[in-house]
Amino acid sequence: MWCDSKKLASECGFTDLCQKYNTTSKDKPVHLTLLYESFCPACQNFIVKILPKIYTTFKDLLEVELVPYGNAKQINSTTIKCQHGRKECNANKYESCAIHSLPEPVPFITCLENLLEHGLEQAAKSV
Repeated sequence: MWCDSKKLASECGFTDLCQKYNTTSKDKPVHLTLLYESFCPACQNFIVKILPKIYTTFKDLLEVELVPYGNAKQINSTTIKCQHGRKECNANKYESCAIHSLPEPVPFITCLENLLEHGLEQAAKSV
């Protein structure tokens, strides 16, 4: 990387930027936050087909944060309305609990999202 060369960083006028990068970011995992909806077809496609490849390939370089919230709207202090209905709100809650409880939730969430087409209860029993 060009910040590894002090000479190159200096010639390009990026000494300060590279110094900041080297002290705050170098050798630290990349933080990836995925906000998704449990019953969104595009989200499911990403979680089932793309995320596992990224996670497996770059696991040691990534810090993955999964947020099953998506297009949910808070109606009042006790009511949330999900884009894909009540089943999605229930699945989001279930997944939030799993994410909070598991040290590495990505494999579990990937598996669950792959099974959600059969319904949350059936998927939960299968995982």
